[in-house]
Amino acid sequence: MTRSKYLTIGAALLATVAVPALAIAHGGGDRDGATTSPRAERMIERFEAMDTNKDGVVTRDELAAHRAARLKAADSDGDGLLSAEEFAAMHDGGKVERAQRMVRWLDGDGDGKLSLDELGFMGGRMMAHVDRDGNGSVDKIELGRMIERMARHHGGKGGYHGGRHGGHD
Repeated sequence: MTRSKYLTIGAALLATVAVPALAIAHGGGDRDGATTSPRAERMIERFEAMDTNKDGVVTRDELAAHRAARLKAADSDGDGLLSAEEFAAMHDGGKVERAQRMVRWLDGDGDGKLSLDELGFMGGRMMAHVDRDGNGSVDKIELGRMIERMARHHGGKGGYHGGRHGGHD
């Protein structure tokens, strides 16, 4: 087979993955025609907010800057740390009980509050999980693939807390 045939076949295969992933990343729905969940929609909105230079890619630096800005905005007492209540408020008024569990899980120094470094642990793990090609950034295709994985894992509901798993969406 000639090189041009390999390139043509490769481009066709890439399109079969990329086009549905991009449609999901832009809120176009999953492969069954359903729309994405409210959680997935928020993920897309956050991705677009983090992508400060609007190149369609979120780098580690953009993620860190976004995380720092969110901490500052949610830090109602100005101590540079997030309590469970502040953490819950930062996550769209989520449940305080759930936030308390997250704070206990992420709180490396045991002070009952989250620092920017402790929040960075969660962001770093998420970046590593989504950044499938390991280049240190997440593009819209990787985001779309993650949303697809979430939809398959959670009963085709298009989001982490959709369907049978409950949640606050």
